[in-house]
Amino acid sequence: MRTFVPTLLLLLLLSGCARLQTFRVVDAQSGQPLDGVQAERLDGSVRPSAVPLVLADTLSPVEREASDPSGAVNFKKAGTQFAFNPRSNSPGYGRAFVAATWSGVKIRYPDEHREVPVKPIDGVVEVPLRTPNSGPK
Repeated sequence: MRTFVPTLLLLLLLSGCARLQTFRVVDAQSGQPLDGVQAERLDGSVRPSAVPLVLADTLSPVEREASDPSGAVNFKKAGTQFAFNPRSNSPGYGRAFVAATWSGVKIRYPDEHREVPVKPIDGVVEVPLRTPNSGPK
């Protein structure tokens, strides 16, 4: 029983960073919600790479959703890695990747080569998407 309680507490703490599943996608300049932006919950797996004796950690989409008129995106299951507009399906906006870790939530903008730490507000992470020519805010 002594080892069971600390193990249970550790599992509860570890699952805490994986609860993130609700987002709001907005235009970075106006703050207006974006409707119809594709989002994906990603899951990692280690696979053999093309190079012999090398393993690659790859992320694959396991759930796809689109933002509603209020910009909200709700995933059915929790996760720690998410992609927004990953295939640039929403013309005029760049891509964003969200990672939830022990140190907090970070939004990565690969087209701009930058990463921004954010804090969820009432359990919701706001993901601002920029037009490619708008530059950093």
